[in-house]
Amino acid sequence: TYINSRGQKVTRYTVARKVILTTLTFAMVTLVLSTLTFLSAIYLIRASSVESSQALGESASSISAEAMMQKLEESIRSQAEDKALLAEEKLSDYSNSTMYAASYAASLYREREEYPFREVERPMKENAGVWTMQRTLANPDVSYETLREESGLLGNMLDVFSPIVRHNDNIATVYMGTQSGLLISYDPYSDAGEIDGESYYEYRDSVWYQLGKSADGYAFTEAYQDSYGRGLTITCVAPFTDADGRFAGCVAMDILMSELNASMVNDGIVEPSVATLINERGEYIAGRDVDPLAEDMGSVFDKGSNPSLTLAANEILENKNGIVSVGEGEEADYIAYATIASTNWTLCILSPVSAVIEPAIVIRENIEQNTQNVVNSVVKGIMNVIQSCLLLSALILLFVTLFVGRFSRRISDPLKMLEQDVRQISGGNLDQRTDVTTDDEIGSLADSFNHMTDSLQKYIADLTEATAKEERLVGELSAATTIQASMLPRDFEDFSRNQPFELYASMSPAKEVGGDFYDFFMIDDKRLCMVIADVSGKGVPAALFMVIAKTLIKTRALMGGGPSEILKYVNQHLCESNEEDLFVTVWLAILDLSTGKGLAANAGHEHPAIRRAGGKYELSIYRHSLAVAAMEGIRFPEHEFELHPGDSLFVYTDGVAEATDVRDELYGTDRMLAALNRNADAPPQGLLKAVRKDIDAFVKEAPQFDDITMLSFHYEGGEES
Repeated sequence: TYINSRGQKVTRYTVARKVILTTLTFAMVTLVLSTLTFLSAIYLIRASSVESSQALGESASSISAEAMMQKLEESIRSQAEDKALLAEEKLSDYSNSTMYAASYAASLYREREEYPFREVERPMKENAGVWTMQRTLANPDVSYETLREESGLLGNMLDVFSPIVRHNDNIATVYMGTQSGLLISYDPYSDAGEIDGESYYEYRDSVWYQLGKSADGYAFTEAYQDSYGRGLTITCVAPFTDADGRFAGCVAMDILMSELNASMVNDGIVEPSVATLINERGEYIAGRDVDPLAEDMGSVFDKGSNPSLTLAANEILENKNGIVSVGEGEEADYIAYATIASTNWTLCILSPVSAVIEPAIVIRENIEQNTQNVVNSVVKGIMNVIQSCLLLSALILLFVTLFVGRFSRRISDPLKMLEQDVRQISGGNLDQRTDVTTDDEIGSLADSFNHMTDSLQKYIADLTEATAKEERLVGELSAATTIQASMLPRDFEDFSRNQPFELYASMSPAKEVGGDFYDFFMIDDKRLCMVIADVSGKGVPAALFMVIAKTLIKTRALMGGGPSEILKYVNQHLCESNEEDLFVTVWLAILDLSTGKGLAANAGHEHPAIRRAGGKYELSIYRHSLAVAAMEGIRFPEHEFELHPGDSLFVYTDGVAEATDVRDELYGTDRMLAALNRNADAPPQGLLKAVRKDIDAFVKEAPQFDDITMLSFHYEGGEES
């Protein structure tokens, strides 16, 4: 017996057994036919009794089960609604406290002369573990001296924060953040400041602050894991205004959900029923089998979640309250659900029907068991007669088996030896040979088997050597692809942050490694250098030449000088040891971000496209030189240009314009400009994706023959532009 390649269980019999079974079959036919007639009559009597018993059991259990399921629906629906209402009342206490604190903050701004100056200290280690008022600044650019008066005014919030915390054990922190950059908190988490004794946290970009800023009244955040490891937390936030009625900031409190969740999913829920709390996306908030300290508690849609809850999830999330049945008959599950309005969470109580209607099932089983006992008594008497007949038949069959068995072994033993030899070969022992030498077809098969093993051993040796060479080459190319990709800058968002521009670039090699590259870096505080280049050739030689060229350009650019000087230096060094006669086309520009003025040099590269603010992309055609490394002593003329606020640049390699479809038609610059102008207002990243999508739609199934590299730059304007 073995498992085949399709996972099926297969049993094979020996030749000896087949001979024995064939002989025994003929001997047993007569006995079986006579016995079947007798057993048929017994079966009809037995079937009639069982059918009547089952009908009675089904009727009794059906009536009982129907009444029990109706009671189950009413019970779990009421329980889900009551628990959701209880949760809503608890959350209402927190929202009322937050709204009260926000109202008190607004009164401080309206009647500031009525309140004393109460200094709020920065976080200090000696206060760790003690509930205290402490300040935090949004960032180092915010001066505490300019906010001292406001801080002293907000120190009076202690009169509100302290009672709120004292009467609510589940509150982890109460705090307020102002639009001016001052965060006042009341909590026991004090520590030393980060810079010059101050602590900084840019809360104005945080989820809770933005939620409170746009809220009309109060709002609750999504649930999240508390950063101090205390479990699931939710934040309630409310905005407050200044003396002129303008938005001045937000008051918030972090609430630990462990007690609330435990009361909802455990209290009053009797196994096998189970309660589960989910948010509007189906993600777990709490449950009997959910780890409350897990970073990701999962979703009802995850593999491994309760199947019934997964099937009913969409209906539950689309409705506020109700009950749904999943499955059929005794295997069904009832799920009652109710929504908590404040957080849009849904409490689900799942109760299996089988547990409720178990008494009805027991009634049916008892009736069936009694009937079966009667039937068994009748069958037992008949079986005694049959056993006597079978004993006589067994003695005859035993004699036949012994005789046929000795004859069949003469055929089966050589086959068994050959089978064992084949199994050793299939297990990897290619040195195994069979010793079967019979003078029939089995002996011929054994000779063929030995010859096949010799051929197979030689073929595997040759194949192993070829495969090792191919795997080594594939591994080296994969490593080269990873190294080349890591050399190109990818930190577009971080690089453009707090700068008067947006920038994005992409490179898609035609082979595992390519010769195209792009680069961008700041030469100093005001000057930005942008480079895009295309090395002649493809594959590993072009990639190595690309690495050298990129390194030389950046190294020389950081030393200072204009594009002409930089390319002259790079050309000199690349020509010194260029035995493969490779060259690289380069477009290099240095832009003064404060004025928008720049210098560019084009060494045999494609003409860039420029778009003035509100206009269309057009090619910027000016004089360019031979490619870098084409020959020694080349001069690289410079081109002056100026960008104004709202202008954009698009530079690319010839892989864009020369992309070819199955009819050998080129994509061309006209199609490129059309694609750019259809998406003229898109940000750099979106613009490059749109152009690449247009290229792919043009070439369709045609293979990519050249590297495709693009860089988009949008200038927002500097101090002097």
